[in-house]
This record gives sequence, structure tokens and C-alpha cells, in this order.
Amino acid sequence: MGWKRCPRCELNYIQEGQNLCAVCKKEIMGTVEEDFSEICIVCGEHKAVPGGDLCARCMEEEKVLYANDQDAEEEAPPEAPESEAEEELPEVCEESIEIPLEELEKIEEELGGDEEQEEMA
Repeated sequence: MGWKRCPRCELNYIQEGQNLCAVCKKEIMGTVEEDFSEICIVCGEHKAVPGGDLCARCMEEEKVLYANDQDAEEEAPPEAPESEAEEELPEVCEESIEIPLEELEKIEEELGGDEEQEEMA
């Protein structure tokens, strides 16, 4: 006997004497339970809790890790006062730089500054 594709799903192969594949027969009879639950994204072994991405075990582990992080933040030494932090920054040059008039005119020409002056006149 030869093999052909199932006429209903066109995915599974059946023998020539059969009408439907086993999967389609189960779907028609209503015996297939569609399980749309997702697998945990962390461990990949257990089903994720409804409405979540993690299983119950991984959620508990994450809560413990989060609690440990919070405790570590509370025990961390306080940061340096702002006055000390400002002193560490390099000083900025506050001198004004003058651009020669020739260079300013050249820049205006390149940017089309002359057109604006002509339009205003």
C-alpha cells in the first residue's frame, strides 16, 4: 500500500485505504484537548502560571533574589555628598571664543544667509 497526505490537514501521511489521519480523527471526535499553556521562559521545563511567563518555582526563586537585592541596597554605604562629587569634575573653560568676521560671512554664504538678507530688503 502507498502513502498519501491527509485530505483535511494536508500535513500528515496516511495509508491509501484511510480517510483521515489520527490527529484529524481525534479533532473531529472532540477528544483532543488543546493545551495553550506556555512553558516557563527561565527553566523551560514547567508550565508557566496563567497570565505569566514563569513557572511557580522560578517565580519564587526570583522573589528571593529580588529580596536579596533589596537587602543589599539597604546595606550599601551612602553615596558621597554632592559637594565632593562636583569637585571631581574637570573645570570647564568659560571664555568666549570670537569668530573672525570673514569666517562668519563665509558660513552665512554656505548656509544661504545672503538669500535671507536679500529677501528682507
